[in-house]
Amino acid sequence: MKYALLSLALATVAAPAMAAPAAAPAAESAPAKAPVDPEQLALAKQAVAAIIPPGTMQKIMKDSMGNMEQMMLAGMFDMKGSDLGVTGEGKEKTLREAMAEKDIRISRSGCGSPTR
Repeated sequence: MKYALLSLALATVAAPAMAAPAAAPAAESAPAKAPVDPEQLALAKQAVAAIIPPGTMQKIMKDSMGNMEQMMLAGMFDMKGSDLGVTGEGKEKTLREAMAEKDIRISRSGCGSPTR
């Protein structure tokens, strides 16, 4: 029940942001693009591959996104239920404490599972 309330609190906090209307498209249309010369495109691809080898951006994103994910999760797990609008039982426990009580661990993939 405690986790249902926490989930509900998280959903109500996130719902207004997700329900915000998308920005209206600009009244002016984008200017027409000139056709791309296939020879120039091939040369550009070679130049980019020499400067940024294949897989470089994937590695950069994996490293930076992983660190950002860990920081966000750490902040979320250290919030108390009362910070999220939870009332009643469990409102003074952090999500980390509540998960420890149930012996739930979060793996790198983000899936939680009881270890009992």
